[in-house]
Amino acid sequence: TKGAKVVGFSSDQTTIAPETVTSSVLFDFKTFYTWAISQYMTGKLTGKTVHEAGIKEGIFKPVYTANISQEIKDAVQKGIDDYIA
Repeated sequence: TKGAKVVGFSSDQTTIAPETVTSSVLFDFKTFYTWAISQYMTGKLTGKTVHEAGIKEGIFKPVYTANISQEIKDAVQKGIDDYIA
């Protein structure tokens, strides 16, 4: 649809079409693997279990284009902070 706005996921997709992909959620693989190995080495990453990892572990990071206002960025950060708390 002409004029549609979307959020990219998993990588920074804002460079594809910044007018359409106005932000992305970056999946930080370095942080994820560091977290997973640390959990494994301390015996906290057990088998046959779903282990949640994401915002609290610093794995999901927002990326914005100039099309996103500071008000929206602040609201997203507040949501992240509230979730972590």
